[in-house]
Amino acid sequence: MKMDQIKNAVILASNTHQGNSSYDTVYGGETLLNRCLIAMSKSGITSAVVIAHPGCKNKIEKTIEAVKHRLMLDYRVTELSQNQILSEKIMEVSSNLNGAFLMYKTDKFMHPTFFKQAVTATIADRAVIFAHKNVIIKDNALLFEPAFKEKFKVIFSNPAGYNKITVDQITPDVFKSNPVELTVSNRLLSFAESGDGVVSADVIACSRKQLESLSDFGSIDEAVKELLRKNKLAMQFVADAWWMRITPEISKSHIKDLIWKIAFKEISGEFSKAVNSKMSKPLSFYFARKGVTPNVLSNVQLILFLIASGFLLIDAHWAMIVFAVLWQFSAGVLDRCDGEVARIRNHESEAGGRFDMIIDDMRNVLPFTFLGGLLYYQTQSPLYAIAFVLTFVWFIALTLYEQDFMRKAGYTSRQVMYVDYKKLKGENSHTTSLLTKFVPIISGDIRTFYVFLLALFGLKEFVFWVLLFILAFFPVTSFVGILKFKKESLKK
Repeated sequence: MKMDQIKNAVILASNTHQGNSSYDTVYGGETLLNRCLIAMSKSGITSAVVIAHPGCKNKIEKTIEAVKHRLMLDYRVTELSQNQILSEKIMEVSSNLNGAFLMYKTDKFMHPTFFKQAVTATIADRAVIFAHKNVIIKDNALLFEPAFKEKFKVIFSNPAGYNKITVDQITPDVFKSNPVELTVSNRLLSFAESGDGVVSADVIACSRKQLESLSDFGSIDEAVKELLRKNKLAMQFVADAWWMRITPEISKSHIKDLIWKIAFKEISGEFSKAVNSKMSKPLSFYFARKGVTPNVLSNVQLILFLIASGFLLIDAHWAMIVFAVLWQFSAGVLDRCDGEVARIRNHESEAGGRFDMIIDDMRNVLPFTFLGGLLYYQTQSPLYAIAFVLTFVWFIALTLYEQDFMRKAGYTSRQVMYVDYKKLKGENSHTTSLLTKFVPIISGDIRTFYVFLLALFGLKEFVFWVLLFILAFFPVTSFVGILKFKKESLKK
């Protein structure tokens, strides 16, 4: 019988192998334990028990205190008693859990993409161990199926620290069943031992009843082996999920590469990915390390937009250059940083996404407003006043319509909505073909660069009219796109 989504977790906040990373090791600005709790909280887990070594309870509670405000789950920390076996403690704490639970040790870098799949595990008569889909171990080498996405290969750059579930005569067909029933012929082995199979994530989903019949065990590995011996274990695959076991063999640069893969926004503009990301990468890691939040960076952007726009009021070429540099840095580099920091620290939220869109709009609205007032004051021409008022009212009206649609549809990013629209139209449609051709030269990142170049050359009036075009024309394209989106959605 399939159970409801898993809501509970038992977390082993201790080293289980000498030299491995502990719960309080910091990567990307968060400890492994806090990162795990945040990821679980975002995945629907509502209750977590943290099991600590004797004497570590207070330290762990202080560690969690730093992210307590971000957790949407109840947690408690309990210690192993002196000479108490792990299995005894797990049976003790699981008696207060309602239903199945995930069991996991904090020697891994975990992400919501993993737990969101894990909580849907089918728990019937057997516990479930998770393995990565489309990755095969054959003759002590990793083989990736065509369906495996390239960016996730960083997880397996150093596979020596992983365990494997052996599978006799392994072929890609093993991935067609989910879950896969395991028998005594399957074993849990270290990567170095002989035997073909799949990569284990060393996370299991189980119930208290399934653990009751096991002999005493002192680690999850021992529990898995016992479940296999008793034919009480199945295997479920996760795909496109970020996680990595941290072992002494894994270098800091390898872990940093993993974090950057998570942080890097693939659907951003080509100019932003090729140029702006080179500057944002070191800054994003610095901000994450210092505990700077994405909203703080968004507010810094807004302040810089205001300061930069103020320089437009100064009648000097150098002031235009200062505007150009400040504006491009804020709109191009810091705009990437706030999203990258959010993804590095699992700080993404619906409210943060919507706030970020407001800041994106301010990058154009503020200099346009400053320039509109300045040019009207200098020329007394009603043209600037009329152009400013009509454009401003038009932009606000269309933006409110767009925001209302995105809120109801659950979007917090225009870029994600654009990607979904392309999918809805189909890769071979005329609309998709046009978008693919023109987006690289009119996307937000490249429009920002156009304004930057005009400002560098001191072309103040050109900057005004380009900003007017951006504020007047692109909301119309969004409006038309939303109408077509609604129409296509109804057809589907």
